[in-house]
Amino acid sequence: MGKKTKQTPKPKVTAAEITIGIVPIDEVDKKHVALVERNLRRLGFQTVRLERQKRAPWIKVKRGHVCGNELCGWLSHFRSPHQFGNIVGVTNHPLFYHDGTGLHGFQSSDRCLISVDKLKTRAGIRGLLIHEVAHLFNLDHCDDLTCLMNGHTDPDEVQDRFCSVCEALFSEATGWRPWYRILTLTLSPTYRWIYQLVLAFLSLLAIAWSFTADDLWTRRTLLTLGTLGWASVLWSALPPNKLSRQL
Repeated sequence: MGKKTKQTPKPKVTAAEITIGIVPIDEVDKKHVALVERNLRRLGFQTVRLERQKRAPWIKVKRGHVCGNELCGWLSHFRSPHQFGNIVGVTNHPLFYHDGTGLHGFQSSDRCLISVDKLKTRAGIRGLLIHEVAHLFNLDHCDDLTCLMNGHTDPDEVQDRFCSVCEALFSEATGWRPWYRILTLTLSPTYRWIYQLVLAFLSLLAIAWSFTADDLWTRRTLLTLGTLGWASVLWSALPPNKLSRQL
């Protein structure tokens, strides 16, 4: 089965031209807000972090769960067209939809909301963030169970990558390209092996040249670059879940 719907992404912009406002809500942990900001920047977006906001009293709360669509609608009060075009709200409250369905995140128009309440890993938070941000650029849910855009998978368990179709749509909408994966650490297995092999070859070449160089500074520089290259190869070879915990 393919996509449920094929939507046209928003027109041609690059992530560097898109500024996203980050709104911390209530008592959400600063480290989670910082993680959200860091990952948005790694995708190439500009960010503006707002002061912590206390949610409006009229937003429905049932058994400790906050109404996600009302909370997301409330975020429109912080829209600042001259500063940023999209808004990401970050909360530690569990969410529900108006029909009572539990939510991890919610998106409406130019706003999205993520709840870090039940997420156990940084990879889960990052995956949920990218999922909701992709909705801002008209990507729909995907039937591929390994894709970030699958709407029925626990964010802590989904693989930290797009399928090929969603990757192409997100790339077209934001200017994001697969080589950004080296920075965002969302390499698929194929890309990861290619990256590791090329880097390992260049690192060995630098180390070999360091023994033949006449100048001491050149020898040390090549040896340092080669060593750092090998360290990067070993680091990127770690399993994605272990790697994500170090971010």
